[in-house]
Amino acid sequence: MIKGFKLYVYAVRMVLRNWLAISKVSIAPIAAAIFVLYYLLPKFFKEGEQTGINFVLFFFVFIVLGFLMVVVVVWWHRFVLLEDESDGHISSLPQRAILAYIGRLILLVIIAMLVSLPLLFLSQRALQIAGVFAVVFLLWPLVYILLASVFLRMSFILPAAAVGKPISIAEAMEDTRGSFWVFLSATVCAAVVQFVADHAVNWLIGLASGSVAYYSISIFSLLVSAMVAMFNVSLLTTLYGHYIEGRPID
Repeated sequence: MIKGFKLYVYAVRMVLRNWLAISKVSIAPIAAAIFVLYYLLPKFFKEGEQTGINFVLFFFVFIVLGFLMVVVVVWWHRFVLLEDESDGHISSLPQRAILAYIGRLILLVIIAMLVSLPLLFLSQRALQIAGVFAVVFLLWPLVYILLASVFLRMSFILPAAAVGKPISIAEAMEDTRGSFWVFLSATVCAAVVQFVADHAVNWLIGLASGSVAYYSISIFSLLVSAMVAMFNVSLLTTLYGHYIEGRPID
């Protein structure tokens, strides 16, 4: 349990120590996200002309935005694991690594959907039974954390693809065998930080009065979300380096 906490703290420290390099690489995706969320999206819904072409354009914009974020994540994996000092631009990263990363990310999303949809269906059915609501309400967060810890182990295929040393999901699970409590505690740490950050930002938004204050706090919340996301990416990188490459954390 303590080891999982130490791994998470190590991952957070990695981000804080390299905040300047991360800022330089992340500025373009964050600026694009701010432009899309606070200019394009409101303008789109205000005009009231949600045609099929507009939806296709927005879908394309969000795909590009997601691609830019993937580039940042691939850069971080390589920066930490390979000590790659590239500037994070698409041209400076191996295209094969980016495409391999996207392919494995899609695979994990499909697996997550295949697992989550039946559970959501069962929970909805259970909620219709008298006296079961409280049980489902209490068990669902525990099930979520358990599944998240398993998917964290499976996600080793992502940094492996980023550094050009691909492994299968089966190999990832085998290399992390016997580390259930470590991954569970690390997942709990990530969930707690995410919970605190989300509620703190929502509290600040609730205090905002006026459009300027609202948009300022909203942009701040986006930056906080990006930072917490980097903590999670750094945790995956740290776990991969520790379990696959045998790197120490002390």
